[in-house]
Amino acid sequence: MNDLGGSLAGQGSSKRAADAVVDEIRTLGGQALANYDSVLDGESIIKAAIDHFGHVDILINNAGILQDGSFAKMTPQQWSSVLDVHVQGAYRTTRAVWNHMRERRYGRVLFISSAAGLYGNFGQANYSAAKLALVGLTGVLALEGSKRNVLVNCAAPIAASRMTATVLPQDMLDALQPAFVAPAAAYLVHEQCSETGSVFEMGAGWMAKLRMERGQGAFYPVAPPAQVADALGATGAGGAPAPTPPSTALHLWEQFSPDHLAADWKTVMNWKDAEHPQSNQEVFGVLMQHFDDAKAAQAAAASIGAAAQAPAGAATPGFKCDALFAQMTAAVKADPVGTSKSLGANVRFSVAGEGGRHACWLLQASSPPATVLFEGSAPGSAAAQLTVTAPDAVMAQLASGGLSAQQAFMRGKLKLKGNMALAGKLGGLLQAGSGAQAKL
Repeated sequence: MNDLGGSLAGQGSSKRAADAVVDEIRTLGGQALANYDSVLDGESIIKAAIDHFGHVDILINNAGILQDGSFAKMTPQQWSSVLDVHVQGAYRTTRAVWNHMRERRYGRVLFISSAAGLYGNFGQANYSAAKLALVGLTGVLALEGSKRNVLVNCAAPIAASRMTATVLPQDMLDALQPAFVAPAAAYLVHEQCSETGSVFEMGAGWMAKLRMERGQGAFYPVAPPAQVADALGATGAGGAPAPTPPSTALHLWEQFSPDHLAADWKTVMNWKDAEHPQSNQEVFGVLMQHFDDAKAAQAAAASIGAAAQAPAGAATPGFKCDALFAQMTAAVKADPVGTSKSLGANVRFSVAGEGGRHACWLLQASSPPATVLFEGSAPGSAAAQLTVTAPDAVMAQLASGGLSAQQAFMRGKLKLKGNMALAGKLGGLLQAGSGAQAKL
């Protein structure tokens, strides 16, 4: 039981607070050790516990002080002293025990945040900043500790204490006894609790989990600066990209500017069909999806010109992905015998277009010479050892180089049926117009 015994503002020290709790625990038949160090001396606190008990299973970071004041009047000392105790103190005690828990492959850590950190509170810029910092620390340590069975959560309790005694009426303080928070905290650090990386509000016998919510938002299919520069003929010596010229910057501004957001602000703020992300990967997933959609739109325009220049015999049924199969046809015609020897099998591409349309292509390479056949809206009679199924827009993205077949497969946008080993041999035949391979 660690307590420096300082004032609410973090001044002075006393053994009385820690001793009182230790006496209560021992009276109830438990074992306890008092420690009077500052949490900024976290190593000494953890060392005392390990020396006395042999190991540490649980750490609850509950130390805190207040130095309230409006931000306009808050002094640097008020700011730093609160962050020192709440953030630096939590860091130092946790860091001191972290490898100990990892090596033992067991540990439970609970950070104590606050509603002020989650929602803000007038006059508590320092306290609110510190308490929200612990939420971020919880997320990171939960990721880093899970493989070693070190679970980390964060609680935002409200209970009667020195911090709330000056702002809440007595009848409410009576209903907010710490005893009505302790069971929730105890469960979060129990060996049977498998939760990690979560934030909970609690108080007066109530407990609830919080989560992030994100609307669908507004998206603008912008082109990257390099593509815009190329389109405007802005290249440096030897074909190297030149610094972004004013014409490129202006074009980027035309694609996406504050005026666009002002016009679509209701869409940005709309919660319809909101999602609840739980990781950085989910944020990148949204961006990648929009990027893919933009590339598909660009590929649709590019494929029209590419299909018009397709080699003789290439099928052009008016799909966005015509360019892909025009390129494949050209590659096979360049080496029909080598293609057949490499694949030694037939591969069918089943593509779903807009308006319920469907198209099939057959890469016939089971015997030389290999050919690419447009089969129309339904598969032909020839057997295929591998069938690749995807929407037209996805196949167009492969043609443009905006999406690799591996990415499409991992995201469930492209499906494979049959001899999966053949997929790895198709990379050389799926050449985007830019020259980048779209490997399966």
